[in-house]
Amino acid sequence: MERIVLYENMRALPYIPFYLAQAQGVFSAEGLDLDIKLSPSPEETAQGLLEGRADIAWGGPMRVMMHHDADPECPLLCFCQVVARDPFLLVGREPNSTFRFSDLE
Repeated sequence: MERIVLYENMRALPYIPFYLAQAQGVFSAEGLDLDIKLSPSPEETAQGLLEGRADIAWGGPMRVMMHHDADPECPLLCFCQVVARDPFLLVGREPNSTFRFSDLE
């Protein structure tokens, strides 16, 4: 089994498909021992990748761009999109099937 350490900066609803796949053993069935770890900070996410504490991470491209700005030879790269839309959600206290954003005005 190949072990992969994935750093994430926060637990978030848009990543539920990945958590579900891990809980259902999908990664294991493909020969992957996926260890999802919560990074203590965005700085550690990038530094952990550079120093080998993590193999892969998900997050925005800003930290990678900052490292490339400081060091054009930086090996970090962004290679895919995990969340296709803005990951922020509006949650209401009670169901409201007629809700419209204009109701917030």
